[in-house]
Amino acid sequence: MCDVALDPYTDHGHDGLLKNKEILNDETVKILVRQANYRLKWDVIFWLPQI
Repeated sequence: MCDVALDPYTDHGHDGLLKNKEILNDETVKILVRQANYRLKWDVIFWLPQI
C-alpha cells in the first residue's frame, strides 16, 4: 500500500508545487497522476490520495 503525495513540509501545510508562494495546482496534479501511474506499473494494488 502507498500514497500519492509530494509531502513538501511547507509552513502552510499545502501538499503541492509552489512558485513565488503561489500554489501551482495544474502542475501538481500532473505530477500526482504520473506518480499514480508509476505505482500501477509497479503493481501496487492499493493506493490512497493524501488529503
